[in-house]
Amino acid sequence: VLFEMLAAIKEIGRWPWSRTYSARLMEALRFFGAKQIFFDLLFTEESTKKDDDALKQALEATDNVYFPFAFAPSGETKEIVYPIDKFLPHLKGTGFINASRDIDGKIRKTPLFTRSGQEFYPHLCLTLSMDYLGMRLKSLSSHSLIIGNEEEQLSLPLEDGNKMLINWYGKYRDAFNRYSFIDVLDSYQAILDGKPAELDRDIFKGKICMVGITAIALHDNHAVPVQAVYPGIGIVATTTENIIAKDFIKVIPKWVDICVIYLLAMIPAFLILDKKPFREVLSLLFVIVFFVFSYFFFLRNYRMYFSYPIISLIASYLVLSVYNFARIDIENKQMMRLVITDELTGLSNIRHFKMELNSACLMAKMDPQKTFCVIMTDIDNFKNFNDVYGHQVGDLVLSRIAKVLKDSVRIQDVVSRYGGEEMIIMLRGINLENGMKIAENIRKNVASLLLTHEKEDLQVTVSVGIACFDPKKDDGDTIIKKADDAMYQAKKTGKNKVCAYPAAGLV
Repeated sequence: VLFEMLAAIKEIGRWPWSRTYSARLMEALRFFGAKQIFFDLLFTEESTKKDDDALKQALEATDNVYFPFAFAPSGETKEIVYPIDKFLPHLKGTGFINASRDIDGKIRKTPLFTRSGQEFYPHLCLTLSMDYLGMRLKSLSSHSLIIGNEEEQLSLPLEDGNKMLINWYGKYRDAFNRYSFIDVLDSYQAILDGKPAELDRDIFKGKICMVGITAIALHDNHAVPVQAVYPGIGIVATTTENIIAKDFIKVIPKWVDICVIYLLAMIPAFLILDKKPFREVLSLLFVIVFFVFSYFFFLRNYRMYFSYPIISLIASYLVLSVYNFARIDIENKQMMRLVITDELTGLSNIRHFKMELNSACLMAKMDPQKTFCVIMTDIDNFKNFNDVYGHQVGDLVLSRIAKVLKDSVRIQDVVSRYGGEEMIIMLRGINLENGMKIAENIRKNVASLLLTHEKEDLQVTVSVGIACFDPKKDDGDTIIKKADDAMYQAKKTGKNKVCAYPAAGLV
């Protein structure tokens, strides 16, 4: 059972709260019959005498409360941050709550203990679990930690010498019973007053009750495989439940995983037969067999790497089967890209644009309903970027604006670099009115573009000209000239604006 303080912030006020609230909650949970009470809070500094005395008295009256300690950020086990001495003698137990992140920043394992010389420090979840089960530490090896009592023993599988893989139960909101801090206190008071309570007093009986903060602004949340933001108290709760329920993820030895990866990678080499379809069927059959094999072990909580062996088989098969085809295809695409693409901006070049434009002109002359617009853009004061900040910044401006233009139009429209700092767009199947809306949207998107150079914000704007194709009068060259004239009119009348052809001063 988890108790969340987030819902109570509006009623109680800003954090940190008076410790009398924590004392009151201990009293309530003792009344409700909680078996263990864990506060995911570091009471490392003294508060007011009244608050500390209230919390101390509550601890004295409650013999099943656990507070955590933490190792200093330096990672040195000798630097330990304990609860203040006033509280320590009255605790049922304690343990550290430091997390262990993988290289990608996610938490997949819990360090069940750490050592410093002859000292053995258990994680809080190990302390809670052993006390709940009535067990104690029996023995320790590099692959398992054994706890037990006179009746039974329990082997906890370890990785990296001291870590246990966490068997997640889903997203935090779905994994545990959760109750608001304030709802528990209100229900307790209602029962004492002989009034109906929102919470049944029996729901906490015999349970491990964990109290912690889940507000993102108040707590160090973590990324885990099932959720990007997962409260630390949920990690302690999940690991504790794994141990108590004996719901472990068992680890297959690494040498087995490595052998499987190499075995599957070699399979395609043994299947190079005269009949290619037979080779493909056998490769697929091996994939299916391995998938079933891995799923069988997964259902029994054994972790076996599935993706790496399959990837090795597929990669090996592809290399042997389609290498020449892939090489030729890649070369053809590279050649085509070089022919039609501007290298700096990634847009199509003007040669490709004019091919598309001439095709659109022919279609519009045959069917006037297939009209289109041409937009010409020019970066305002672009020379200043090159002169003041250098050509690298100028190139950056060009590439970023090219992306803005590409993102501001539809997939069927054509965006090209016309030359220098000018870029040209063909909007297919659109009239001048709608084309003006798109042009204005382009202008706004560029104006809102954030560019930073050596901590200095750079403001970039464009002047935009637009013209609509007239099937009776225009061809590819004339429509480009009209859009270009409109763009120069925009620059001449103030810049950072849109002008359409025809406009005053153009005809």
